[in-house]
Amino acid sequence: MPKYKKRKIVRKDLLTCLTCQNVWDRLKDLFMMPFDKGIAYNGKLSKKIIFDNSSEKNKILCIFAHYDKHKIIDDYVLTYLIGLKTLNVDLMFVSTSDLPDQEINKLKNICRIAFVKENVGYDFGAWKTVLEFLEFDGYESLILCNDSVYAPLYDFQKIFDRMKLRGLDFWGITDNFEVSYHIQSYFMVFNRKIVESDIFNKLWETYKVYKIKRNIIRHYEIGLTQLLLRNGFEIGAYCEYEKFNEIIVKNSTHYFWEDLITEFDSPIIKVELLRDNPGRINIAHWEKVLCKTGYDTAIIKKHLDRMHDSKRK
Repeated sequence: MPKYKKRKIVRKDLLTCLTCQNVWDRLKDLFMMPFDKGIAYNGKLSKKIIFDNSSEKNKILCIFAHYDKHKIIDDYVLTYLIGLKTLNVDLMFVSTSDLPDQEINKLKNICRIAFVKENVGYDFGAWKTVLEFLEFDGYESLILCNDSVYAPLYDFQKIFDRMKLRGLDFWGITDNFEVSYHIQSYFMVFNRKIVESDIFNKLWETYKVYKIKRNIIRHYEIGLTQLLLRNGFEIGAYCEYEKFNEIIVKNSTHYFWEDLITEFDSPIIKVELLRDNPGRINIAHWEKVLCKTGYDTAIIKKHLDRMHDSKRK
């Protein structure tokens, strides 16, 4: 573990937390978390559509988790998938929305297989469902990602080329020190050594569903990083939190969103930040910032309009 990860980090104090819009939900979750013991995962698959039955494999397997309350594959999701496709990945799409056939057909020339499953288990449940159907033989690395970000703002290939030089076993776009050090789970990359390890496979075999999302984060987003660290794997982030010289723990994808994009070439911006802005951060100029990356901001505005319209109804 790099030395900076051992330094003292100060967690957000109560006053900072009270500025958040969902503070009471957070307090309720904190109270109920010890009573949420989790149950065995049994996510039922309703559809499996094979678009490409070729026996030839690319070097990277990518599993993309999706959910949309309107049962749509939005243009921003398609843009993200096309960006991933430039990495020459075998792309597996899994949705917990009951997508109609016309939506699934949007994936025809992008993904190898599309899965639709019941909405249980969050992203880790979706990834587990697909991992159970696939053989990893022949792949060099695994990407697990989801639709909680708009991407790519920058070329994925350049990012992967840089990270390959670091020789890490497990990495993500950003890391976080809240609760314990971890790679944020919206985008995670694992090498073959991890994917074929007993500890990695046991984590998925014993996966439990928790009612409280914070327990999922604690046991799996945070728990996964901590498990791999304890077992000696090399871990890091493309945009490391230490570079912000901030001793108060914050979510960099929200509080340092602009620096991530303009100074560190982060390829993502969080959907939650632009849609809900729970930390009440200044994002008034987000469109101006993103225009400089070349990303089509009309795609984002279209998605945000749909989300905001549904809230007003």
